[in-house]
Amino acid sequence: MNQKVIKEHEEKLLELRVQSLEAELGRQKAPPAKPHFWTNPAILAILGAVCTASFGLITNKEQLNASRQLERDKMESSLILKAIDSSDAEQRISALKFLVKAGLISDHDKKIDELKLEDVPRIKNTPAATKLTLGAAQDSASEQAKPPQNPVARN
Repeated sequence: MNQKVIKEHEEKLLELRVQSLEAELGRQKAPPAKPHFWTNPAILAILGAVCTASFGLITNKEQLNASRQLERDKMESSLILKAIDSSDAEQRISALKFLVKAGLISDHDKKIDELKLEDVPRIKNTPAATKLTLGAAQDSASEQAKPPQNPVARN
């Protein structure tokens, strides 16, 4: 009986060995796995170029929008300054309201539409005094830039 058990045991070991050899042989015969197309350098280069170009376009578009908004803000500021250039408060209010109604300046909070005469500060606008003040400031700046002159003439 002991020999019978040993013989069965040896047969099972041989069977397992045969199965493992067949499995190993099957793996050797299997075709090698295809490399994934993402590992191809040409495809990676093309994808990199497409990503770079798309991000460049997005960045340029955002920069263009920011530049347009800046220019619009500058235009609105200059229009507002011209509208409030008058010494008459009623003229200033009507000029601002006209600019809003014409769509030249934006009034999202509707503060200009709700503006009343008593809300406008009284400004005494004297263009001549402003020019004189600016001229004096420019003259003093140019005098500071000049070197001092010696009143004694040298021969």
